[in-house]
Amino acid sequence: MRFLLAGRVRHRSLDDESAPEGPVVEGLETRGFRYLGTRLETLLGLPSRVAAVYAHADGRLVDLPPSGRMAGAYAMTSYENGRCALTRTGTGQDVVRDRYRSRAIGTGKTLRDLLEAHAESEAAVSLGDKPRVATSLEERLELGRRWYLDHARTELLLPAVLDGLLLGALIVFGVYLWTL
Repeated sequence: MRFLLAGRVRHRSLDDESAPEGPVVEGLETRGFRYLGTRLETLLGLPSRVAAVYAHADGRLVDLPPSGRMAGAYAMTSYENGRCALTRTGTGQDVVRDRYRSRAIGTGKTLRDLLEAHAESEAAVSLGDKPRVATSLEERLELGRRWYLDHARTELLLPAVLDGLLLGALIVFGVYLWTL
């Protein structure tokens, strides 16, 4: 659904949410990251992703799940002309395009691993330009909107094809069972 309706993903802040706690959050704060707030992505009115947003003065953003753990966390850096570097924990494919680089570092990695892998992605994409810096949650929400417009289809192409094939196979199997 995100692939087909990338322009329909809505972003908003959750005002009543507090910052997560734990060693990952402490690691971010000691590295100079600042908590901006919690954001929510919705697709067709249904909540799809909630993340605590941490920003660094050099333009790096880290989104953590509300649990404050590394599983599902990602780092992102955006540049003025639509270039973007994204590094996430968990499984998935690496995506490399002209203005975009996305990398998965696997599960069980630490904050240090995430930030080191992200530095490599930034170096490959930045071309020496300065990143866009988000100093408020509203600016982060705008960067999220831009990401969906510029890069979501690139990132989500393979999962969308695989989901489409699975759905098609399920429909064919259902029709086959119905005709029996």
